[in-house]
Amino acid sequence: MARSGATHDEILRGRLALHLLFPKCVAPKGGDKTPLKIGISKELCRRAHEAYPELNLRIIKATLRDYTTGHKYLVNMIAGRHRIDLDGNPADMITAENERAAKERIAYDRRVWMAKRRSAKRFAALDAVTAGAAAGAHLAEAAKALHATAAKLKQQTKSAMIPAGDANV
Repeated sequence: MARSGATHDEILRGRLALHLLFPKCVAPKGGDKTPLKIGISKELCRRAHEAYPELNLRIIKATLRDYTTGHKYLVNMIAGRHRIDLDGNPADMITAENERAAKERIAYDRRVWMAKRRSAKRFAALDAVTAGAAAGAHLAEAAKALHATAAKLKQQTKSAMIPAGDANV
C-alpha cells in the first residue's frame, strides 16, 4: 500500500479515470506530464467524484499525489513555462522557486533510490555469504560423516585382516 493508504491498483485505476475525464490535463501512464495549475485539486476532486462516484476522494487525492511527485512531472517544472488547468488551457506560470523545489525533489528521490539499491546489493551479498556459510556448514557435516564412515571401514578392514587365532596383534 502506498503512503496514502491507496493500493497501486487503485492509483492506476484513478489515473485512468482522471485521464479519461481530463485528457488535455492528465497524461496517460508513461505520457509526458505538464505541470498542473496551483489549487487544481479541489476542482479536480469535485469533478472526478461527480463523474465516478465509486472513485472515492482518498483514491483521487492519492492518484494526484502520485502524478505530481513523479519524475516526468518534476522534470517539466521549468521556470517561465505555463501550468495548465483541467481543460488544458494555460494557467499560472512556473516560478524559479517551483523549479528549484522540483530539482531538490528529483535529487532526493535519486538519493533514496541509490540507498535502496545499495541496500539491496548489501542484502544480496549477505544472502550469498549466508548461503555460502550454510553450504560450508553442510560440507563440514558431510566431511565429518565421511570421516566417521572411513574410520568404521578402516576398523572393519583391520578386524577382517586379523586371523582368528591371532588376537594379540
